[in-house]
Amino acid sequence: MRWFLLAFLWCTAASASEVFKEVVARDWGLDEQPECVLCHKTNDGGARTATRPFAVTPSRYDVQGGNPGSLSAALRQVRSDQTDSDADGYSDYDEVTTGLNPNDASDGPEEGPIGPPPYSGPLPQHGCSAASPAAPSSAASALLIALGLSWLGHRRARSRAKS
Repeated sequence: MRWFLLAFLWCTAASASEVFKEVVARDWGLDEQPECVLCHKTNDGGARTATRPFAVTPSRYDVQGGNPGSLSAALRQVRSDQTDSDADGYSDYDEVTTGLNPNDASDGPEEGPIGPPPYSGPLPQHGCSAASPAAPSSAASALLIALGLSWLGHRRARSRAKS
């Protein structure tokens, strides 16, 4: 049982991905980490829910799931290019750093959009808590590891009893 608990905790910690929120806060000088809804449909996040305009924008810059360095590079490029995901006339960087919503065109200037049009390519398959479709969940990984360790422990105990 002890091995099961350790395996479960290790797998859960290994897949935690609050990292992307930390990267946005650090790289753009925010006092607090942004909410998950900056990218995801809800604050619960989840695989394949990063569908908001601001989440789709960094995909142009080759953000890779589980790779905070790729997000940092994308954020630098989004800032440099003055990308405006919601086409409201304010760059994503300006909106995020001043508390506006880069997914909501109604909070921009009244003159109308300036800058490049919003990205309309494929949705990202990465982000705060997305997992590769082929990757097992943390709970499933923990369960498999725990079962394997339990089986090994049982075999070891049986071989000791026979000796």
